[in-house]
Amino acid sequence: MEEQSLKIFEDLDSRIENYPDFRMRVKEYIFATQNQKDKLENSLELNGSSASLLKDVAAKTLAFTQSVSGMPLGDEVVKAVLSAYTFVHMKIGSYSILVAVAKMLNDSQTLLMCEQALTDEVAMAQWLKGNMTAISEEYLLRVLNDDDRADR
Repeated sequence: MEEQSLKIFEDLDSRIENYPDFRMRVKEYIFATQNQKDKLENSLELNGSSASLLKDVAAKTLAFTQSVSGMPLGDEVVKAVLSAYTFVHMKIGSYSILVAVAKMLNDSQTLLMCEQALTDEVAMAQWLKGNMTAISEEYLLRVLNDDDRADR
C-alpha cells in the first residue's frame, strides 16, 4: 500500500508543476508516506513477518491504484485531486483495520505507528477535501482563459 502510494504521489508531483500549493502538500505527503513505509516494514520485521505476506492484498489493489495514477487527460489536475482523495481514504480504512488488529494483539509499538499513520492520512484527506474546490476553480479559470498551464 505504501509503495503504491509513493508511486502514485511521486508521479503526481511530477505532473502538477503549475499548482504550487497542491504540489507542496503532495511533497509533504510523500515524505510522510516514506516514513510510514519504513515504520511499517520495521514493525513487520519485529513481529517475525515480512512485506511478502501483504503481496496478495497489494495484488488485489493494484488495478485500483493503476487507475488513480498517471491520468494524462485534459482535466488532469481535477482528476488527480479526486483520485488522491479516494486513494487516501482507502489508506484510512487500511490503517483503521491495522489499528484494530494491533489492539487485539496488544502490540503497542505497531498500534502507535498505525495510529500516527492514520492521523497523517486523515490530515491529508482533510487537506484534499478543503482544497478540492479551489484547485478545480483554478483549473477552470485557466481553461476559460486559454492558459496552457491549466492541466499541469
